[in-house]
Amino acid sequence: MKLLVTSRPHSDDLNESLAHASQVKLRAVESDIREYVQNKLETRKIKKILGKDEKLKEEIVTTIVEGAHGM
Repeated sequence: MKLLVTSRPHSDDLNESLAHASQVKLRAVESDIREYVQNKLETRKIKKILGKDEKLKEEIVTTIVEGAHGM
């Protein structure tokens, strides 16, 4: 078994080369991204930087979620 995993759109050359291969396309849903970022913001190191500024934390989460577009 050979497996190729990528996280970005491919060039036409690669798409043509892999046209015969099975493909599974995955996208993260907004809630998954939101939960991941919120958990990362709760690490000790980040909490030390952000303190208790919940508004800033939510702004960071929202900006990342909106910019992710399901990546």
